[in-house]
Amino acid sequence: MSWISASAMRSQCDGTIPATRLKWAISGRMELDRLSAWICTRIVTPPADIGLATPADAQAIALLSRDEIEHGLGWSWTAARVLRAIRDRNTNVVVVRDEGRVVGFALLQYDEDRAHLLLFAVAPSHRRRGIATSLWQWLEETLRVAGVGNVQVELRASNAVARSFYEKVGFELINATSKYYRGVETALHMIKELMPRNA
Repeated sequence: MSWISASAMRSQCDGTIPATRLKWAISGRMELDRLSAWICTRIVTPPADIGLATPADAQAIALLSRDEIEHGLGWSWTAARVLRAIRDRNTNVVVVRDEGRVVGFALLQYDEDRAHLLLFAVAPSHRRRGIATSLWQWLEETLRVAGVGNVQVELRASNAVARSFYEKVGFELINATSKYYRGVETALHMIKELMPRNA
């Protein structure tokens, strides 16, 4: 088995693959041309651009949180609170942009070797395009590089779509808390181990 970096595929595609440390295994059963085409269809035309949020993104993030995460519970992640998170050295706020517009975001808080995914959302108009998966992959690679051992998340027990997504990317349910959200709704607590416990 040999390895080829994503950047080495530029000549096979249209040159828009970003330079990353991602590597692709090439087995004897898959010809390079076929692998090149497979990579091009999935990487060269990503659904959107992913990067750290700026203060100017605070309002858009807050509105997405209000409409897609906090609906029915009151609005706690206002623009002012999101702005504080963007400026907090122990928090990463990451956004997904499509033609300059914020269409998804994640808010991660760090505590030594652990991380807490506080918010994660994609606008309804941009769902089912692989954006959530791409955003999570971006986050997970960052967490692993930073040496974070695990990441946890809470979600509404009634949100079957979110639970399915988190399970798909490797989270496991550890417990539940009744009336966690504003004394109204049960929360599920999930965790993903990123590094062996004895590492």
